[in-house]
Amino acid sequence: MVSFRSRGFCSALRNSMRDMIRKHSLYFLLFSLFVVLGGIYTAMSSKTDALFFFNENRQPFWDVFFRFATRLGEGYVYIIAGLVALSYRLRYSLLIATAGLAVMVVSALTKSYFAVDRPLAMLRKEGLESLLNPVADVTLHTGATSFPSGHAMSALCFYTLMVLLLPARRWLDALFFLLAMVVVVSRVYLFQHFWPDVYAGAITGFALALLLYAVFGVGSRE
Repeated sequence: MVSFRSRGFCSALRNSMRDMIRKHSLYFLLFSLFVVLGGIYTAMSSKTDALFFFNENRQPFWDVFFRFATRLGEGYVYIIAGLVALSYRLRYSLLIATAGLAVMVVSALTKSYFAVDRPLAMLRKEGLESLLNPVADVTLHTGATSFPSGHAMSALCFYTLMVLLLPARRWLDALFFLLAMVVVVSRVYLFQHFWPDVYAGAITGFALALLLYAVFGVGSRE
């Protein structure tokens, strides 16, 4: 009986994945490109390359833009979406709330396990803090909490769920992917994370969204 149920769940999961990819092919294509190109960049560059590129090429417009854009990966987006979803479907609201909690737990556990120094902490240990060109009004985090990026994880989890829960539209696929990528880049631009941190965080968040969507069985019950 257990084996039969397990096979049934796996079959339903495969069908759900095929349906998701079919309906949101553009989003999955864009994310696949991110994984491939981001992986190539990660393999061919130092983890500090992107960090120092932005550090040395700051512009006032982008300083302000990314300072506010990074908030699109913070917890309040889950709260707002969860409350709005209450007026539509309770299951959607519960899924969004669960996703927010899952991101918090997974982020905390992985950061604790890997214990990678934040960029500022690394500079201080190496006596290179004078190289820092910080963005005004941004408090830089310190300590061994750099890997993976919680903001990147949160953004990909949240915006992937938005793609899956809302009606299938190519412009929505593109919009939500762009919003997620803006958060990813913002963490490096603001000198909060190294590129590998946001790359790993993004992939983890994407995987969490797919897993929770499948577990909640949203697509199979519509």
